[in-house]
Amino acid sequence: MRLLAKSPADRFDKAEITLAAFDAGDCIRSLERGRRFRKGLILGLLAVAVTVVIVCVFWGSFASPGIMRVFVDNELKTRILVEQSDTLKPTPFFTFPEKTQEVTSLQLVQSTGHKPQTILAGVDRPLGGNCLFAFDLDGGSHNNWNRQWGFGSTIHWPDCNPIRPFRCVDLAMGNIDTNPGDDIVIVAGDIHEYPTQISIFNPRTGDIGETFWHFGRIKGISLIDDYFPDGNGGGRPAIIAWGFNNKLDGFGQHESTNSKSLPNEDKPVVEYDIVPVLMILDPLNMNGLGPPRTSRVPLPIASVVACAYLDLPRQGSRYKVPTSAPTSACIHRITITQPCVEREICIELEITDNDYPNYEGIGTLFVDRNLYIAAPFIKIQQRLVRYRWTNVGTFLFTMDYTSPT
Repeated sequence: MRLLAKSPADRFDKAEITLAAFDAGDCIRSLERGRRFRKGLILGLLAVAVTVVIVCVFWGSFASPGIMRVFVDNELKTRILVEQSDTLKPTPFFTFPEKTQEVTSLQLVQSTGHKPQTILAGVDRPLGGNCLFAFDLDGGSHNNWNRQWGFGSTIHWPDCNPIRPFRCVDLAMGNIDTNPGDDIVIVAGDIHEYPTQISIFNPRTGDIGETFWHFGRIKGISLIDDYFPDGNGGGRPAIIAWGFNNKLDGFGQHESTNSKSLPNEDKPVVEYDIVPVLMILDPLNMNGLGPPRTSRVPLPIASVVACAYLDLPRQGSRYKVPTSAPTSACIHRITITQPCVEREICIELEITDNDYPNYEGIGTLFVDRNLYIAAPFIKIQQRLVRYRWTNVGTFLFTMDYTSPT
């Protein structure tokens, strides 16, 4: 074969070389065949590599498209809608049973490492004792959730009926501790009674971190970015929470025999049994019981960065002193207008007469990072002037109130 090779370089060009090869008795291989084998092997490996790339691209683009946004269907409050990267049209994702009443909050947790995207959904009425559900978006079927969690309290709370499994009120998401991966702040509370918890929740492990307990309903929470500066132009976020406090007027309502103040317990400071309240919390240092201080609940006193209240009743609440009914009030929503630094205006509060859909606007209040009034009410009505917004100081909550503004 070497004598008949097509390529001159493969032939034996001298007789002595040919005779030497025969005398040695070695197997004489075709160089052309070796080249064809190596060429075929290389082409085969290239074909496999191209096939793998094509499969990965098509699988990632079509088999499991990324979700860009999640929201609740306005026409059916128990249904989750999603917008995927391959379409702009919202599509149904999952519908909870009717008895959950509505999905109160949603968060889309982006994938980290080998973890897929996750949709977290909170519901208004617990399902099997659980109010928070996780859907891990790993490309499989979503006929049901992958994980679920329930919240509640075994503590006997003053002037309360026995506590039942909690409902999910609100969810916020952010990088709480500056470590990789976002954390969730969850607000959960009893359906009818006042106790509410604000907890740091790890959506990857399901672990509960710092937990702040509140004497009242929390309507909503948000994160204030870079509230705690790190000295390098960034920082950690703070939690801002708004709602009502049921115990700034003291304990022992409902004709309770335990109406006298206890030693080391904060004295009543408001005229009404349920008043609007706004708080700023450090998510890494908020474990325990919020204001007012009391030994009636077996929890440590929590640290509060800033807290303020409006001495006006929630609609339908009772009055300590007989009087004509004043304006009822509610912090309807808040807006972070700019980074909260020093005493600059950064938080806008919309004050309304109740927390129901058909509300009447009373005014808008602007406060700084410590919740001191930084600008007057606008759209103000005279009936509001008589009542006060009071800041109660920073760090550990005390009842050393500043003068009414």
